[in-house]
Amino acid sequence: MNTRILSLSLLLGSAAAHAQFTKSEVQYWIGTGTDSTVLVIDFQDGTDDDSYAWGYLHDGTATAEDMLNAVASADVNLTVEIPGGFLNTTTYGDHAGIGGSPNWWSTWSGASLTTMTTNMGLSEVLSNGSWFGCSYTDFDPALEPTDPIAAFDPMGFTAD
Repeated sequence: MNTRILSLSLLLGSAAAHAQFTKSEVQYWIGTGTDSTVLVIDFQDGTDDDSYAWGYLHDGTATAEDMLNAVASADVNLTVEIPGGFLNTTTYGDHAGIGGSPNWWSTWSGASLTTMTTNMGLSEVLSNGSWFGCSYTDFDPALEPTDPIAAFDPMGFTAD
């Protein structure tokens, strides 16, 4: 009997540990509009909390660069440097991805976190319900963003 309970507990714990982050878990939404895109930034630095997600609301044509700049403008803990449309340096709290020191940022997009593939970079046009990811990687091979945790609004305000 105790073996069954232990096995069930381990199975449920394992399922919870492998549960995929969903759009409904995003806590911090930036922008206005009827279209939404989830932004995932993964520093790939081996810490337990190295990947974060924000939501971006928009109408009409918006690019990944528009989204990154809007999120960085709203979240005082996030900074991005985008010289010439290329994501170079990103910091969030104690995490830092410095372009070329030692890795570079790869960009990804898809209909969900699990369907993301590499894309054309920050000029990528966002669509309603899409996901866009940035991953700090050595490209040997390029690593897609991993399951994030929700970024939180430092001011305490979130949109529904």
